[in-house]
Amino acid sequence: QTATTMGRMNMNYVGCIGLNSDEDWFKFSAPITGNGYVNFTHDAISSSNIYYKVYVYESDAATVVKSVTDIRGNVTSTRLGLGTLYAGNTYFVKVLDALYSSRVTYNLNWEMPHTHTYGSKTSLNSSSHVRKCTVCLDEQTEAHSFSSAVTKQPTHTAVGTRRYTCSECGYYYESEIAKTTEHTYSYT
Repeated sequence: QTATTMGRMNMNYVGCIGLNSDEDWFKFSAPITGNGYVNFTHDAISSSNIYYKVYVYESDAATVVKSVTDIRGNVTSTRLGLGTLYAGNTYFVKVLDALYSSRVTYNLNWEMPHTHTYGSKTSLNSSSHVRKCTVCLDEQTEAHSFSSAVTKQPTHTAVGTRRYTCSECGYYYESEIAKTTEHTYSYT
């Protein structure tokens, strides 16, 4: 199947079913083995008629893991419990029109409850660094924590250098230290 990749957990992916023959396909890969969920939301439609069907398939795009075939217009949120998903497996999600065509935009996301396991911090820019969860790619951004040291003393003939280094991620920048105005003499 040609499907939109849902690469990040808990990130909304947008679709719209406009005609009775429309169907949208999405896919995601489980990063860990554990319980999984697909969440389907849409703006309220002032009708209790059935507007959407949602199917979740195994990697063969034929074996149904879970389906909801009666998502009504006035029910704006549906959560599909998928049971155990297996690390490395790809799962497909198909959204299609049920009985009524709505042309209402919907949001779809997937999740797997887990304890965040963050990797090392890497510099994002000159003012902050980031670390990402190795499972769901959740990001935590923090300001750099700088300490400084003189790396080259200034003299009356040359400028010096001060290095500012983030103790969390190793990012650094340097600034110039002005030449000294006094001469230092050495007598023998």
